[in-house]
Amino acid sequence: MKEDFIERKYINNRFLFFSYLTSIIIAVLVHLTNGTTNVYSNLMYIPIAVISSTNGVNKGVVHAGFSALLIGPFMPLNIELGLSQTPINWVIRMIIYLLIAAIIGFFSDYSRKNKEHIYNLLTHDILTDLRNLESLKRNMVDIYKKRTIIALSVKNYEESLSLFGYDFTNKSVLIIASKLKEILNVYDNVEIIKNNGMEFILVITHHNGYINTKEILKSLEDLNRSTIKVNDIPIYIETLIGMTELEEGIAVLEGVRQALMALRYAIVNNLKIYSYDSMLDNHYKNISDIAAKFKSSLASNNIKVAYQNIYSSSSEDITGVELLARWKDDNGFLISPASFIPVIENTELINELTKFMIDKAIDFILTYKDAIVSINFSPNSFNNENVYYLVDKIKENELDSSKIKVEITEQILLNKENAIKYIRILKDHGIIIAMDDFGSGYSSYEQIGEVPIDIIKIDKSIISKICESKLSRSIAESIVYFCRNNNLETIAEGVETEEVAKTCKEIGIDYLQGYYYHKPTIIE
Repeated sequence: MKEDFIERKYINNRFLFFSYLTSIIIAVLVHLTNGTTNVYSNLMYIPIAVISSTNGVNKGVVHAGFSALLIGPFMPLNIELGLSQTPINWVIRMIIYLLIAAIIGFFSDYSRKNKEHIYNLLTHDILTDLRNLESLKRNMVDIYKKRTIIALSVKNYEESLSLFGYDFTNKSVLIIASKLKEILNVYDNVEIIKNNGMEFILVITHHNGYINTKEILKSLEDLNRSTIKVNDIPIYIETLIGMTELEEGIAVLEGVRQALMALRYAIVNNLKIYSYDSMLDNHYKNISDIAAKFKSSLASNNIKVAYQNIYSSSSEDITGVELLARWKDDNGFLISPASFIPVIENTELINELTKFMIDKAIDFILTYKDAIVSINFSPNSFNNENVYYLVDKIKENELDSSKIKVEITEQILLNKENAIKYIRILKDHGIIIAMDDFGSGYSSYEQIGEVPIDIIKIDKSIISKICESKLSRSIAESIVYFCRNNNLETIAEGVETEEVAKTCKEIGIDYLQGYYYHKPTIIE
């Protein structure tokens, strides 16, 4: 913006100089061609229009007055006849010049202010008025300087948005932005750029070899693990940082990309700070490759379905199965679900995978008439399209809908209104709802009590420690107590030893699932 302003000012000044010069030349031409009765006096409108349109009302009106005086009281009406202009003649001409300059200048100023307003909207965050990434794209930055780029994120932005709403969260963003400005105000080589949500980009320019990155990072610790008050509610702030060092000749936008990549890695792995290295590019390239290959693998039948039995804790009879997606590469080797499921969940491919699993669940029930089959919906696939796809498939095949169990995770409750809407649609059609991985996320008993579910699956992270950890056992017992009082059934996930199975039975968990009983078996 600054560079654009300087260039525009230079151009406008050149217009100003040449317009004044042109007006003088026109005045001389009018005098040499026998006075104002000649048509040449009308040429004066041109520089007036040019100045007003390029420099606005004020300079346009001044130039119009100057031009009017040039061919005003001292310019003869007709030199050959010795006639002078009457005062009313040149006064009216001056008024006309001034009006023309004012009108053109007004619209020129309005247009310029409108463009500046639009430019400001495009290049600044509306909430904080900080520059945004678009401003970096539009403004060339000197690449012949060393820089450090820091991407800073406040944890649990989505949770805050879900629990407290936009107004509360926006106030939080404003307070955090204000604290950042206050902390970094002492450094004249740092610029704060606003990214999405509660993410900020810090561009640190190292002048004359002076590097103060460590000092700035230490100052940022005042923000990390601090508490802010929003509407008199104390909010705990925890930050994560991704950063990169830029050598001379590297564009700032490339540094932003690297810093954001490092930040994403820090978020996924819950690291306080992570510095970019070239291995990250390979890591995320592999992720891109997974997404690119998955669609073709789905079409070529390389995506398989495995089933894992679920057992009654009282009789140890099989009471149902959970269907799980498995991916075989072209050589027949299994690709770990941990490698591809998180990637697919963040793309539109999750909808294709969900429909694929629904189709396989229908086939399984048609083959094994008494089977109760569980299928998983991720937060991104729990939508109108997939919910009604399942309902329509059940109707189409005239199935008993109670044979289908839909497993959702606690993350779905981040958008509670939609979650409850879709759960009720499924429940209205007789489909069983299970809350998967309970105890690993955000939900409280109060939140769960508001959601019309039938079963709670206690997360493996709790079940795996149930024998040696009093806390894990207490949590499991608390969940069982809550479920019994609310007519909900319980399933223990990740039961891998006889000791764990025995403890789960002791505390009253209804069903057991895990490698101790049955490893997932691929259906060929």
